[in-house]
Amino acid sequence: MKEDDTKTLGSPSYANVLVGMELAEPDERMMTLLKKLAPVCEMKNVDFLHVLPKTERVDPFAVVYEGAPLQVDREKLEQIAAAIKSRVEKLIAPDMFESMDYFIGHGSILSELVVFSIEKQADLMVVGKNKGNLHAIKSKNLLRQSSADLLVLPQNGSGTFKKICAPIDFSKNSISALKSAVVLAKALDAELYVINIYQRPNLMASRLEMSIERFEKNIEANHKEGFQRFVDKHFPDEKDFLQPILVQSDYPRVSGEILQQAKGLDADLFVIGAKGHSKLARLLLGSTTERLLDLNEDIPTLVVK
Repeated sequence: MKEDDTKTLGSPSYANVLVGMELAEPDERMMTLLKKLAPVCEMKNVDFLHVLPKTERVDPFAVVYEGAPLQVDREKLEQIAAAIKSRVEKLIAPDMFESMDYFIGHGSILSELVVFSIEKQADLMVVGKNKGNLHAIKSKNLLRQSSADLLVLPQNGSGTFKKICAPIDFSKNSISALKSAVVLAKALDAELYVINIYQRPNLMASRLEMSIERFEKNIEANHKEGFQRFVDKHFPDEKDFLQPILVQSDYPRVSGEILQQAKGLDADLFVIGAKGHSKLARLLLGSTTERLLDLNEDIPTLVVK
């Protein structure tokens, strides 16, 4: 989803969606969650891709020499394609989207997903996350190599979307992600919690001639005022809808704290921006988003670029 004007609230719209499938049990959970989000995110054309790993020979009896084209067992590929279609249509009605197509790749799942996302001009990629899957990829690697937004649906997802968490750092990208979260939360009739983890300034209370307790309270009060100014500027009509969670932390890596706060709320969905205030924002994803994707095994996550 691309929005040039971050001051405008718009419905998340993904015309072209690429879904990575394992042809295993986690697919069913992923399809169930996808079906709930599809109408809200205005998904239209959906391609389903299953990638055969490098270790799985399509035709074990083919004689292969260096530089030779891959020998393909057409009958086997047709069987796999039929299995993909059958698995999808058990849970998703064929008329739910304007079009649904099924594809099979071979080799590196990361490379195949990236190539297909470019060829199909995907606005969104959807992948499952299964801890025991040896063919899995790290979501952050997929994000780094594709321009599409990413929806990660873990096997342990709750199956409902009643509590949404949107971590922010007040950067332009996190503001855009929060606007998407507002629209999603309202469409899903969900509560929306805005999480911001802030660090204490590197100042000694003694230098300010005040107690540590007063120093801490001043920082907390100033941050609350700053958050309110942020809401007044970017979300003036959502003051009563946004539920802030402002947490002070002495540790620079805040992803663990974000995850802990979300689990404490029994959150069902993260909506987070891909980039933060990093000086290398154009080259690398925000480190907080990357670490959150690595740590999070339970909560579906939509990463907005």
